[in-house]
Amino acid sequence: MIEFQHVHKTYEGGHVALQDLSLEVKAGSAFGIIGESGAGKSTVTRLISGLEVPSSGEVRVLGQNLAALAGRERRAVQSKIGMVFQHFNLLAQRTAAGNVALPLELAGVPKKKRDARVREVLDLVGLSAFAERYPAQLSGGQKQRVGIARALALEPRLLIADEATSALDPATSASILRLLRDVQTKTGLTLVIVTHQMEVVRAACTHVAVMERGVLVESGEANEVLRRPAHAATRALLNAHKPDVTLAPHETLARVTIEGGLGTEVLARLAASKVRVVSVEPIEGAADVWLALPEGVNERAVLGVEVAA
Repeated sequence: MIEFQHVHKTYEGGHVALQDLSLEVKAGSAFGIIGESGAGKSTVTRLISGLEVPSSGEVRVLGQNLAALAGRERRAVQSKIGMVFQHFNLLAQRTAAGNVALPLELAGVPKKKRDARVREVLDLVGLSAFAERYPAQLSGGQKQRVGIARALALEPRLLIADEATSALDPATSASILRLLRDVQTKTGLTLVIVTHQMEVVRAACTHVAVMERGVLVESGEANEVLRRPAHAATRALLNAHKPDVTLAPHETLARVTIEGGLGTEVLARLAASKVRVVSVEPIEGAADVWLALPEGVNERAVLGVEVAA
């Protein structure tokens, strides 16, 4: 589906955005690309969508080297790529249905077929009842659903969600991520989610690539990377999203991944040391846990089981 082969990208002025990036995204996967600002995520997105060409190396999308294509051939590949944006990018003067119809109009799809497709994708994203509303009449989550419907209008084989939940509150973000996974499952398309938030990867991705300053530092199945992060950048991203909790005096927060999850023995050890469980995120065969530790208590010594920081 997507292959990066030893890709370098340097912009005018000498800014190096990507360094020797080799990466494969398999068809039908839900693939997360994560990193802090400046990691190179946006450059990867622009290369996949054909808005940039690599300085060296090769990017293949849907089996095609976009940099080697021009005109109609290039547009044919790009028409199979749907994009969902952080800030929705809806036209204020068009209704929800009108925004979804736009790519179909530009592609010359006849009106009868166009109207049927608009109804189909609005139903898919749960907005059939809002077809005639304008963006100003929609909530943030509803606007993003329109954006997803628009991205699906031309029946893409690849859907890229670029920080698609960053402008939304947590509950709405969760619903949008569920929608993206539902769409991916129902249609069989390949989903690429670009984000700086590890909880997005946890909620929606089967695989993940972690980037830092233009370099791919870690990749693999999302559950395995979350369970056993091998690189400091991955651990920093995992630790960045701390739960919103009030700590008692002299308590500190610590995150651990506990193999086998929170069994009876583990809970007993925590209780005996007055360690509070603040939040739990299940991972296949394990649990990602935030703990509130009393002063002087070490989580590894307390647990006495296999844990990962």
